[in-house]
Amino acid sequence: MSSTDSKPQSISRWRSLAPLCVSLLPAVLGFVFSLVGTRPSPAQPPAPKPPLAFRQYAVNLGRVEPRRDHFAFFHFTNHSNEEIEVRELKTSCGCISRHQERSVFKPNEDGEFALRIQSANQEPGLKRYTCKAIYGPVGKPEVSYEADLAFQVWLPEASVIVRPRVLIVHQPNANKTVRPIAITDLRPKPMKVLEVHFDSPLAHVRLRDEGELSEKDLEAGVVSMLEVTVGEVPPGRHECEIRVRTDDPEFNVLRIPVRLHGPEESTKKSIGPKREPADASDS
Repeated sequence: MSSTDSKPQSISRWRSLAPLCVSLLPAVLGFVFSLVGTRPSPAQPPAPKPPLAFRQYAVNLGRVEPRRDHFAFFHFTNHSNEEIEVRELKTSCGCISRHQERSVFKPNEDGEFALRIQSANQEPGLKRYTCKAIYGPVGKPEVSYEADLAFQVWLPEASVIVRPRVLIVHQPNANKTVRPIAITDLRPKPMKVLEVHFDSPLAHVRLRDEGELSEKDLEAGVVSMLEVTVGEVPPGRHECEIRVRTDDPEFNVLRIPVRLHGPEESTKKSIGPKREPADASDS
């Protein structure tokens, strides 16, 4: 047989064996990989569980009755084997007050803190707020945990409203600035303001007489109008508060935050040596 005759026969033989090779390929590759093996990846340590376990991460107060203050309580348990301190409570709104009797909790000890919203400083309707609780082991500032909390409340329509909710005054000079604050009571029996007090000497607050209220104010339900006079304010930002005492047991004290901004401090530095002022005899 010539070489030319053997070549077609070998080609036909390989063609007949091709399906068998293809069918055996997965088994062969599996056998090879089983011999080589896969390199095991390093085991990752499990993420540490947060020390504080909150019973409820979201509080819904629902529709509330007309009242000055509304509280959302957050209860938790320290499940770690060391003392835990609540370092900071970051709220989504400056109108929320934070209340906690203590900040350090022992192992397996229960604790709580409250977030307060004053309804007179908010518009009626559904309100949603968030709070980030930052905490960690005592004496280990490098170890920190965070818990995202939330609460919502539906404030009633007929209630006490303070406008503006927060008085913000920018005072770049010594010229006096006068700003009004209106207190509205939409309930059937409006309250009466007895006295007002400002906790800072940087401004003066006066309760206007009833005769100074306009017809528009009276139709809108305004029961009192405060007049805040701001004089010269030192540089920087100053947090103050107006306290309004009333004859209403539910709204006996209204607190109105005041934020005063004085002139910005100069950051420019003089260049070159300081020159002494010339004497009168040299002029």
